[in-house]
Order: sequence, then structure tokens, then C-alpha cells
Amino acid sequence: MNFSKFLLLLLFVVCVSIACVTETKKVEKAENYGNDTKPNPPISKKTTGTSKGAKETTTSNSFDGQELVFKGENAEIKIEDDLKTSLENQNHPKLWFEYKDEKENIVKKEISNEIIEIIENKWKSHLIYLYHTNITDNKDAIYESTFGNSMEGEASSKKLEKLEIELPKKRTNFTKDEIKTLIALQEKLATERFEELAKHFNQ
Repeated sequence: MNFSKFLLLLLFVVCVSIACVTETKKVEKAENYGNDTKPNPPISKKTTGTSKGAKETTTSNSFDGQELVFKGENAEIKIEDDLKTSLENQNHPKLWFEYKDEKENIVKKEISNEIIEIIENKWKSHLIYLYHTNITDNKDAIYESTFGNSMEGEASSKKLEKLEIELPKKRTNFTKDEIKTLIALQEKLATERFEELAKHFNQ
């Protein structure tokens, strides 16, 4: 009888030990998954407020959603001896951007000379690109002007991304979409100027 009690007690101890080991392994697994790092605490779904830390990491370059509106007009047309020479000597168009202030008034600001210097080569390369793709039959010239125009566009975009200037809402950089819009506007004005000159020279 005593021996039976001893077996029952031993069985009980073994069962308790197995249960403890199993629970310990579950805890260790929860705390050490993913490169032995503890999981982040659960994030509350209630996020109406902003923490102090979040305010400290917010910079003056934060974009509030208001895209700049770019506008422009071509400079006075220059007529030289021929179409190609005329295209090469056209002055860069006048460009500006507009935005709404806190009172919803439209504010107009001209593009600075610093920005014009960055995109001026793109203006020239696009005029020459239009000349070769529309007037000449020289495949090498068409390829070179197409490639050059593409490279100038990429170079201008990268420089504009790094450029720090004074913009609304204390922003200091153009967004990528704004840069695309600016380059597209420049190309549109170049096309208009090319068509004016081609018509003048009957080409």
C-alpha cells in the first residue's frame, strides 16, 4: 500500500515538472523570437495625440500636402540666320511658382537665378533634341541629342532634389513631383518656341 502511494506521488511530481518546463519554453519563445530580441510592446490603436518624441523628430522640411504650381512664359523670340542657330540662341523662359498662403491668397514667386542655372542646359538640350528629331535625317545626331537630353533631365532633377531654398511652410526642398512638373513645363515652352521658329523658317 505504501509502495502504491509512493508511485502516485512520483507520478504527480513528474507531471508537475513537465508542465513547468512546457510553460517556461513558451515564455522563452515569446521573449526571444527573431534574432533573440524581445518583441515591441503592442501599439494602441488610439493615436489621436502626438507624443513628445514624435514632435522632436519632426523637421521644418515636413511636406503639408500643398504642391507648388509652376507657370512660365517664353522670352522674346530671337531670329538668327537659320533655324538651328536661332534655337541655340534662345533665352531661357521666365518661370515662377504659385501657392496659397494661410488666408488662401495666391502668392507668386519667381524662380531664382540659382535654379535657372541648374536647368538651363536642359532647356538648350531639349531645343536641339526637337531640331534633330523633327528636321534632320541624321540617325547619329538624333540618337546623340535624345541621349543628351535625357541625361540633362536626370542631372537637373538630381541637383534640384539637393537644392535648399526658401519655400512655403518653412520647406527647404522641392518634392520629386514638383521637380517633374517644373521640367515638364520647361519642355512644353521649348516645344512652343521650336514650333514658332520652325514656322518662321518654313520647316
